Amino acid sequence: MKNTNVSRRKFFKAALAGASIGILAIWDKVVKTKVITTTKKIWKIPFPRFKKISFVEEFVVVNNHGNPEVLSAHCTHLGCLINRVEGDKLVCPCHGSEFSTSGKVIKGPAYQPLKKVAFHFSEKKDMIVIG
Repeated sequence: MKNTNVSRRKFFKAALAGASIGILAIWDKVVKTKVITTTKKIWKIPFPRFKKISFVEEFVVVNNHGNPEVLSAHCTHLGCLINRVEGDKLVCPCHGSEFSTSGKVIKGPAYQPLKKVAFHFSEKKDMIVIG
């Protein structure tokens, strides 16, 4: 049999060369930046002329005598979706925070008001357009 002893130095040189080739082979996949494109979602919500408060997906539409206000339905405490009305109060189902129909905190644990959402009317003024 032939003696195949390799010195430690030669072994590490070979291992380093092999690892370098492996790293170069996957370098492009690891380092390449990904371009993420997002499309802005547009919501068209029928304007609830006869209903004071409507819940639509992640929004609360409040009809103040024909002057709508759109609020985020995400509670400012932990982000739960508000979907309940008690009297004139919006109530979070998770921890019981209560908000006025203008989004102000009435009862905690939330301490920030609901976010107001920008919107405009459709041409026929029958839809609220968000986004």
